[in-house]
Order: sequence, then C-alpha cells, then structure tokens
Amino acid sequence: MHPCYVGAFADRSEPERIVIDGGYASREHTLRSWNSVGVRARVGAWHLPLADLLNAVAAAGLVVTRVVESGSGPVPDVLALEATKPH
Repeated sequence: MHPCYVGAFADRSEPERIVIDGGYASREHTLRSWNSVGVRARVGAWHLPLADLLNAVAAAGLVVTRVVESGSGPVPDVLALEATKPH
C-alpha cells in the first residue's frame, strides 16, 4: 500500500482527487478505515508516513536502488521499493 495515499486518513471518494487529513502523521495502530468491510476495519493496521518508512530502510543499513509507484487510477495506491545491503 502507498503510505501517502492509502489509509483511513485518505478520502478516496473522488479517484482523481485524494484528500489527506491530519491522520497521515499518526504512528499508531488503528481500526479506522475508509472501507467498513475491509481488513483494516476488522483487524486494524499500522501506518508509517513515507519519511519514517524510508528512514527505517536507511537505519537497517540498506540502500534504496529502485522505487516504483502504481495503481489503477491517476493517484498511485501502491509503493514498492528495492533496497540492497552494501558489500
């Protein structure tokens, strides 16, 4: 999932315009979800802002070698990254 555009903090009711609220900065487990029947609403999820995610990769001693964003609409809903451990 893309940490910037997917989560309870992201109003995705208009696919071409995602509205992000203050919950983006939250770093806690939550049952809050944009979909009342989804997995997040039933078991919850942890959210990390993008900076926290990338800093965790760096703190693990890894180097980001590739980043890809994708999705079915104009705003990405998937973020993938490749990281390697330097020799």
